Amino acid sequence: MNNNEDQQNGTIVAGRLISSAIIVFAAAGLLVGGAFVKHADTQMFLYLVGCVVGLAGLFGWFASFKGR
Repeated sequence: MNNNEDQQNGTIVAGRLISSAIIVFAAAGLLVGGAFVKHADTQMFLYLVGCVVGLAGLFGWFASFKGR
């Protein structure tokens, strides 16, 4: 690969890392938001969705490192 292709691949990987970090941050917001909800079923739903979204974000984050 030439230098231009290396730069493009680095930019793509950096973009994936940033988007995965945003997804993990959103999941943390769901988990924190669930702490303020008084209804037990809604609270459990927010916790469950937060965990699933967080795991998906972490999976994408680690997969981006493998692509590097």
